[in-house]
Amino acid sequence: MATVRISGNWRNPNKMEWGGAPSIDESGQIERTIKLPAGVYEAIEAAIAGGDVEGTVVLPDGARVQWQLDR
Repeated sequence: MATVRISGNWRNPNKMEWGGAPSIDESGQIERTIKLPAGVYEAIEAAIAGGDVEGTVVLPDGARVQWQLDR
């Protein structure tokens, strides 16, 4: 089963932290096991559906959520 590694500074803007590696189901939906800001899961899912294997979601406050797909 595929997973997506998530890290970022959305919890503490002063340091990058490991978030976790939730599973991705057959339909491309990520398991919602990490408390992320609104829209982050959807942005990652859309990027994966578009063929990306890694990326960064920049939040309105400047915080970042980095992700990498593991198949």
